[in-house]
Amino acid sequence: MSNIRPYLKKIWLAEFDGACSNDVLVMRNKDTTKCSTEFLINLLKRQAFFDFVMQDVNGAKMPRGKKNHIMDYKVYIPDIKVQKTMLRQVEAMEGEIAACQTRLNELYSKTSEIVKSYLM
Repeated sequence: MSNIRPYLKKIWLAEFDGACSNDVLVMRNKDTTKCSTEFLINLLKRQAFFDFVMQDVNGAKMPRGKKNHIMDYKVYIPDIKVQKTMLRQVEAMEGEIAACQTRLNELYSKTSEIVKSYLM
């Protein structure tokens, strides 16, 4: 998670090992048998998390979240089976969103073609 300007909501689930800037907070899931990493990242992507982070920041122009404050964020973790069910539902919705975005892009292209044909 980017620690600079947390209101920009820059959070990413790494798919590989590597290094990062000092301005990035690295969070690791300690026990994947109790909490799915994908479930955890979805919890942290919520507006409520970023609102919590913004409650206690340093700086006005480029606010930075306070690590100790961020670590105090509390979440309810349901049973792992419930988490997996929820994740399947989220993945299905994200798939629908992606399909709709693709369709919107296609329609935008067609609109541009129609406008060009009348202007030329």
